[in-house]
Amino acid sequence: MAPHLTRRAFLQVTAASSALIATSCAATSCTALRIEESERARIPDLARPHDLAGSLQAWSETTLTLQSPSRSNTWPLSTDLAIYAPTSQLIGRADLTAGIEIGVWLDAQNRQITSLQILPPFAGSHDFPDSVQQPAPTGETREFGPLTLITRAGWGATWPNLQAQAEHGLFDPVTNPEGWLMYRGALTDVFKTIVVHHSALPLADGPQPIQRAHLGLKGYADIGYHFLIDGLGDLYEGRTLRARGAHTGGHNTGTVGVVLLGNFNVVEPFTRAWQTLRDLSVYLRDTYHITHIAGHRDFQPEETECPGARLERRLPALAAELKMKFGIEGYVVPKWVKRNRRLVHRER
Repeated sequence: MAPHLTRRAFLQVTAASSALIATSCAATSCTALRIEESERARIPDLARPHDLAGSLQAWSETTLTLQSPSRSNTWPLSTDLAIYAPTSQLIGRADLTAGIEIGVWLDAQNRQITSLQILPPFAGSHDFPDSVQQPAPTGETREFGPLTLITRAGWGATWPNLQAQAEHGLFDPVTNPEGWLMYRGALTDVFKTIVVHHSALPLADGPQPIQRAHLGLKGYADIGYHFLIDGLGDLYEGRTLRARGAHTGGHNTGTVGVVLLGNFNVVEPFTRAWQTLRDLSVYLRDTYHITHIAGHRDFQPEETECPGARLERRLPALAAELKMKFGIEGYVVPKWVKRNRRLVHRER
């Protein structure tokens, strides 16, 4: 015969059973939640910009080496490394091949790679002229304010060619307004705007190939930009700041041309490259009293998509953060153009 339970005893047993079930369910839910949070921590937000980018040079079970135009950089790999295709699908290590371009995400301490993604193609097939002779890079660097600058000798620049078709001879405001112009006097009286570009080329195509293209294909006297920034965030010296650039048609006088390597119609600007752009902009602002930041297409909206939609849309916030102005209003038409109105469209 089953033992008789009083109402009070029955309620006590029921309450204890309910508590046991609730505790068990809570433990299961917490375990599931921890697994889910761990998985989220392992897999990055794919909309977040890659921290670094470059060509895949080598990899093993524990390390990966990225190649930029100037150096290789080896990083430890997380034990639960996640690898993504350009379509954001998870793939395996067997899908990696040397030479492909990848973007990587680092852990919170910037000590190891937690995830990487094969980048979509940045440009179609292209050939750079081999008629431009360039010296071997020396690797030389120098300080540029708080930044480290890879010098022209460091990346292997050739000398400017003052017989170039598009910048032939020395500047004269009347007879040769498109010639090679060296600024005189204080540069604080010259520069007003930083113009931001993207190369729209593979990340491996750094200063040397770009200089060959500008001299051999465009007919410039030198590389058109004043500064270049690669996918690792390294900064390169372009043409001297004393020389007028060749990067923004009709608006080169008084503007500083800065190009980020990559195609930012395709991906977000890389975090390290963006930080270098920010630090460079601060130094140029403070040193040369520059007041404005703009994208290339702000000056030539009918002619170019440069610097890419994903980079362009971040420039107004950068200008606001640095207490600068965004847009083309900082550009000042040179006095010699004002005196010679027929030359307005020839101002380089």
